[in-house]
Amino acid sequence: MRATQRDVAAYVEHLAADLRLMSQSVDLDSLAYFLEMARLEASIQVERLGRSIGRGDLPQDV
Repeated sequence: MRATQRDVAAYVEHLAADLRLMSQSVDLDSLAYFLEMARLEASIQVERLGRSIGRGDLPQDV
């Protein structure tokens, strides 16, 4: 079975969250910040891709 874009985005979201917690636990604050940004972007993509399911291939501005 092949992973979908949504599957990969959800996996990245989960990994980034775990890595952020690890980074924070050893005071790697800048790294934790960037991992949180990556997690947020992955979360946005999960939501976007989830909304597009069932809508077909409609243009974004319709």
